[in-house]
Amino acid sequence: MKKSMMLHSNLFKNVNRGFIMVAAVSGGLFLGGQQQASAATTPAPVEINQGFAHTTVGNTKKYVSLTFDDGPSPTLTPRLLKILKKYNVPATFFEVGYNVKAHPATSRLVLKYGHTIGNHSWNHPDLAGMSMRSAKSQISRTDKVIYKATKTKPKYIRPPYGSITHAEIKAFNRPIIQWNVDSLDWSYLNAARTANHVVATTHGRSIILMHDIHATSVAAVPSIIKRLRAKGYVFVSLDKQFNGNLKPGYQYFGYGDYRK
Repeated sequence: MKKSMMLHSNLFKNVNRGFIMVAAVSGGLFLGGQQQASAATTPAPVEINQGFAHTTVGNTKKYVSLTFDDGPSPTLTPRLLKILKKYNVPATFFEVGYNVKAHPATSRLVLKYGHTIGNHSWNHPDLAGMSMRSAKSQISRTDKVIYKATKTKPKYIRPPYGSITHAEIKAFNRPIIQWNVDSLDWSYLNAARTANHVVATTHGRSIILMHDIHATSVAAVPSIIKRLRAKGYVFVSLDKQFNGNLKPGYQYFGYGDYRK
């Protein structure tokens, strides 16, 4: 039976450290052709970046990087890949192990089209609320199924909801990719509203969070690309965004905004 999930985007302020951090966000999780999850699985709000050293530098270049979470979808991901090819835009797909197991050919297609695959856990739990053993299992199981499908190991990790601890960052020993533009596509479920929101909130050196499990999200992408390009933005891979200098042990929210 299909179940729906609304995962909330929570805004946290750390007054003492003087930064505002947008924690968490993802759409209904696409599992084997259905959106499976329930309100009972939604984690309680947590201040996930309390205690992280926070560094921000100027964002001068109008680079933006598209990222898509929670796939692969056997129908929507291929549709999105064709759109990205048409507009010659690179992207990173943070895939859920459960879906890779169900649709390995779609993961292979992502790489065939020249994009990057990242690890988004096995079934989208709040990693910060788990034991270290369970959190490691979420990542290792997904690594294995992605490697089985594509013969490549993901070099980036995006924790579900953006939720991760110091100890997990150290244990995973890979760059943690967060975001600084939340499309809210999972909330709007409307292509025009999603595109308008992304265009209005994107700035130089942005990492844009979207999902390839909603038809409305995929439909919004052409408008986002055309309108941002008209404003002078250039779509680049994460590697180019960060000059090939993404390091293990750091969280990256956008170029010049990283936390350890």
